[in-house]
Amino acid sequence: MRISKADPSATAAPDTYRSVRVVVNGSGVTPHYRHGYRLASPPHDEGQFRRAVGEDALGRGLSRLAGGAPRSRIQGRIVSSLKVSNSKHRYPAGAKELSVSIAFDPMRIAFASDGKSHRAGLYLAVLVDDAAGEVVGELTRPLELALASDEFALAKKHWLSVDVTVPIEGNPARVRAAVYDYDSDRTIAGTCAIQATPR
Repeated sequence: MRISKADPSATAAPDTYRSVRVVVNGSGVTPHYRHGYRLASPPHDEGQFRRAVGEDALGRGLSRLAGGAPRSRIQGRIVSSLKVSNSKHRYPAGAKELSVSIAFDPMRIAFASDGKSHRAGLYLAVLVDDAAGEVVGELTRPLELALASDEFALAKKHWLSVDVTVPIEGNPARVRAAVYDYDSDRTIAGTCAIQATPR
């Protein structure tokens, strides 16, 4: 692993977001680290800062999907941590909205637990593309999760699922979705193809 450092005060103002990158020179190692930081975090704008970081991470996650579904490799296995679908991957031709189901692995999320419940504050983004790759629908929103212990145990076996409705203006051919967890600084993303059904 290569470690380098710089004088942060020489490059930016205290409240400027700084990116961090870790490079591992070897195989079989997956680094887990926060991808950025800020020297000062005034309490009055912490929520705004979290949203800004979340929007940036979601944008990067969705951009990686522009060429197709991502594949992540963990401990030698190719895994997917998020699945996107709609009803039979079809929608009524001419519809102005698209129902999308997003399922993701809760083990990829940093839940806070008090022994009785498990909570996480996430950010969700969904883009709907037409056959030419142009965006014809978009939805971004916070996703607050609060699960009782038995619900959390069940979710670990069957994943968590959230259903959203995305307004569209055009003919959707593909859905891209990403979920960002600020506390673990982790983005999970996935995509699926869509086909129109005759009226």
